[in-house]
Amino acid sequence: RQANLAMGQALSLAGDATRAEPLLRQAWEKDRSDFPAALALLQHFVRHKQLEAATTMFRQLDEKQGLRQRPHELAQCHVALGQDEPAIGVYRRVLEAQPNDSAALRALAELHLRRQQLDVAAPLLSRLLDAQATLPPSEVRWARRQLAVVWAGRGQRHQALALLDRNQQDGSAIVDDQRARAFVLATSARRVDQQAAAQLLGDLGDQNQLLSKDRWLLGRLLESQGQAHEADAHFRVVLAEVPDHREYRAEYIGRLIRHGQLEEATQRLDELRRQQPSGFATLSLELRLQAAHGEAASVLKRLDSEAASVGNDAVRLCGRRVSGAPVGGRGRVRRSEGPPLCVSASSCRSCDTS
Repeated sequence: RQANLAMGQALSLAGDATRAEPLLRQAWEKDRSDFPAALALLQHFVRHKQLEAATTMFRQLDEKQGLRQRPHELAQCHVALGQDEPAIGVYRRVLEAQPNDSAALRALAELHLRRQQLDVAAPLLSRLLDAQATLPPSEVRWARRQLAVVWAGRGQRHQALALLDRNQQDGSAIVDDQRARAFVLATSARRVDQQAAAQLLGDLGDQNQLLSKDRWLLGRLLESQGQAHEADAHFRVVLAEVPDHREYRAEYIGRLIRHGQLEEATQRLDELRRQQPSGFATLSLELRLQAAHGEAASVLKRLDSEAASVGNDAVRLCGRRVSGAPVGGRGRVRRSEGPPLCVSASSCRSCDTS
C-alpha cells in the first residue's frame, strides 16, 4: 500500500494522471481510515483539474470520517481544494482552544506566507520559536528560516542573517538554509551581497537543487549585474518549467519590451492575453508595447477609454506613466519591476508544481 501511495504521488506530480490515479485509489481503498492516502488522492484530483471528483471525495470524507471533529485534517482538505479562508478559520479555532498547538501554528503561518501576509505570519513564527524547547529541531530550523525571510522583506537583513547563523551553529547545512540565505542577501542594495546571493544560487544549481523561483531570482540577480544573456537563459528555463505562471510570463514580456525585442514580446503577449484576457497586467503590457512602437498618442486615447469604462483613475495614471506623459503630484504611480518574490524558503503551491 505504501509503495502504491509513493509511486502514485510521484506519477501525479510528474503529470501522469492516467497511471497515478489507480495507484492512489488502491492505496486509499485498502484502508479508508488512512488520511494521508485520502489527502494524496484529493490533491491529485485538484492538481489535474478533476474538480467534481475532488468535491465528491471531500463530501464523502466529511460524512464518513467526521472531519468536523478532526480539525487538522479538515483544514488540510480545505487547503488542498484551494479554500484558504475556511482553512485559516479552522486553524484559528484550534489555536483559540490550544494556543501552543505547534502543528496549527506552522500550518497557519505557511498559509499566510503563501498569501504574502507577512505581518500576520511573523508573530505565528515567533510563537513557534518561543516554544522551541518542546519542538523537534527540524521544526525550529524551519521557523527560523521563514522568520528570516520575513524580516529580510522588512529590511531587517542583519537580524535575518543572525537567525540563519543560529541554524548553522546548530549543525544545519541543508539546501533550504542556503536558499533562505540567498533570498536574504538578494534583498540588499549592496552589490557584494547580491553577488553572494547569486553564488549561493549558482551552487544550488550545481547540486541540481534549484526550484523555479530560485532560478527566477538568479536570473534577476544576474541581469542586475549586467549578465543579460545568462539571465535570459535562466528565465527561459523557468518559463518552460512553469508555462502557466502568469506573473513570470508578464514580467518576462516586460523585460522583452525593455530590451527592444518587440516581435517576441508581441507573440508572448498574445499567449498571455489568451490566458488572462482582462487582467490589469495584460492591459499594462499592451500599453507599454504600443508605447515602445512609438504610439504614445494611441496609448493615451485607449487609456482614457479604459479608465472611463471602469471609473478608475489609477488605470489612467498608470498608462500615462507607461506612455511617458506627465503624471504629476500625488497621483504618481511607480512602475512595478515584476511580482514580489515569494518569501517561502521551500517550494509552495503558487511558485512550483511540487
